[in-house]
Amino acid sequence: MYCHLICALVQPTKIVKIDSLFASIVVTLIPTLQSSLHEICDDIQQGQLNDKITNLEVRKAMEKILKPKPELANMIKRECPKNNWACVISCIWPNTMFITSVLSGSMLQYVPILKYFAGDIPLISFCYFASECNIVGLNLQLDCAPNKVEYMILLETTYFEFIPFVDALNDDNFNNDNTGKTLQVVDLADVEFKKKYEIVVTNVFGTFF
Repeated sequence: MYCHLICALVQPTKIVKIDSLFASIVVTLIPTLQSSLHEICDDIQQGQLNDKITNLEVRKAMEKILKPKPELANMIKRECPKNNWACVISCIWPNTMFITSVLSGSMLQYVPILKYFAGDIPLISFCYFASECNIVGLNLQLDCAPNKVEYMILLETTYFEFIPFVDALNDDNFNNDNTGKTLQVVDLADVEFKKKYEIVVTNVFGTFF
């Protein structure tokens, strides 16, 4: 991420979006910049990586990108600490049009700090990913707030089944450990509008969750 940051910082006007699988990864971007700000700026000013980057292939690749840019390094030092890092993304990458990542579900907790760093840059939850099955669904209303995102299920690499969501204390079928009954599972075609379901995922490897 250190080198990734430098690649973005040395060409600030070319960055038009920030894209990551999960919001938690985007949020770690700024703390990484905060903790390594002086080292990063020194590398940009001198046009070469410091000795802590030891991977020879990485160093060789970065040599093609890094050139001495003292004015840029001074600008980054000047802009980053302003306003306690609020809106820092729009300050150092002024042409950023949006930030896209999974922002719903468990990732919703990172939205406030991401908004703090992003300022007025729109946050878009384009897809819903899961490590078990890659893309689960697509967001067809990109301008909606992260806490109101709805996804259209994408039937690509995963087979979905649905268990009607019921109160575990009152439904015998849900408490199959105690009753021995099989949970009711329906296919996507049999899902009913305005009802809630637990999703059963079977991926291409034959594993279900």
